[in-house]
Amino acid sequence: LPVPRGYDASVQMDAVWDGEHLMVWWPNASVLAQLSPATGAWTVLTPPAMSLVIGGTADLLLLGDTLVAAAGSDRSAPSLAVLDPSGQWLPIEAPTAFTGFRSAITIDQGLLVAGQSGFDLVSAVWDPATGRWSEPEAVPLPSCEGYPEPIPAPDGRVLWWGWCNQGV
Repeated sequence: LPVPRGYDASVQMDAVWDGEHLMVWWPNASVLAQLSPATGAWTVLTPPAMSLVIGGTADLLLLGDTLVAAAGSDRSAPSLAVLDPSGQWLPIEAPTAFTGFRSAITIDQGLLVAGQSGFDLVSAVWDPATGRWSEPEAVPLPSCEGYPEPIPAPDGRVLWWGWCNQGV
């Protein structure tokens, strides 16, 4: 695996399977690589220009056939980018309501990005066809200091799981 010498691989990373290759991303090492199980060979790809603070979150996702990267922390708005067909990473402007980032998942409508604005949970859905953000239904949780994560349900709903120090 093409990890820089001396790099601590236990630091946040993410991976996604595209049906033929396993793609692995280490934001702080500026490494994006894909493994071909058929040949056992790793190919180094151009990584998105993002890095993480300690305790940050990195998500590598497939939105249809398009590779999307998201990174951030509970103290920063998300950095988002999409890989275009020419192999260039194009930034996606983040929703303005975010003061912190938790996670990104793919749903039927596009890319759902979850985070917080102060102690309020916020989320937004990016539609790759239009390049626009929309607000999904409000999250039925009280404001809290915690780290709930969105999980896509088979019926299309998004469930929130995690802890909140107000006992939720």
